[in-house]
Amino acid sequence: MPHRLLRASMAGCFNADGYFFQQTLGRPLMGTPHSHDFYEMICVLSGSCVHSVNGAETRCAEGDLFFLRPSDLHALSGQTEGTNVAALSVVPSEVEKFLCAYGLSDDPALSGAPPTDAPPHVRLHSGERTALGALCDRLFALPAAERTPLCRVLLGEVFAAIIKGRDQSESAVPPSFAALLAEAAGQTLGEVVSINASNSYGGDYGIANTYAMDARSAKTAIVSGDVTVSASVTVVFAIK
Repeated sequence: MPHRLLRASMAGCFNADGYFFQQTLGRPLMGTPHSHDFYEMICVLSGSCVHSVNGAETRCAEGDLFFLRPSDLHALSGQTEGTNVAALSVVPSEVEKFLCAYGLSDDPALSGAPPTDAPPHVRLHSGERTALGALCDRLFALPAAERTPLCRVLLGEVFAAIIKGRDQSESAVPPSFAALLAEAAGQTLGEVVSINASNSYGGDYGIANTYAMDARSAKTAIVSGDVTVSASVTVVFAIK
């Protein structure tokens, strides 16, 4: 029978403001299916593992970020050596403040009601992974009683990543181009896609690079947010 992990049974873990932060640092992950009476953010900082949520399994690597609701049933298994997972557990009253601030109070995907779909899951790009990892390291170095300010910063970063991920998946690629890429991904060998792109972080400094990639890789890169595609995209198919 699935285990229900209650905050009341975790004496000494949560601080006075309702936050509990930890890094697994290679120790065995919790492979027993369980749920909580609190919210939990988990992010793979290094290594890889299998994350099962509500019966669906995802092979996770560095940068995979999940926002788990109190009713979600999950377990972690299949970790590689040295896997480090950051976990931020937060009482509902604190999460509700953020949901209200971000205008997400009525969002069914983020509420504590019995879930009807998978919880929010985003895959951070390299710059975001580095920044989040540094924040987690700073947080982990603090005594539990002093962690609340950075815990709130981290929780804010999680919501920002979720919102950004939704925006990218829904509107980052023009529908006509998305359809073209979807069609190209099924073509035979010989396709070539030339994309004028800049690195997501490098672009902030005016650094632009040109990449050549096959259609399937181009589609994956664009939708995941790893590259920012300019308005000028040249697609050439050499179908054999």
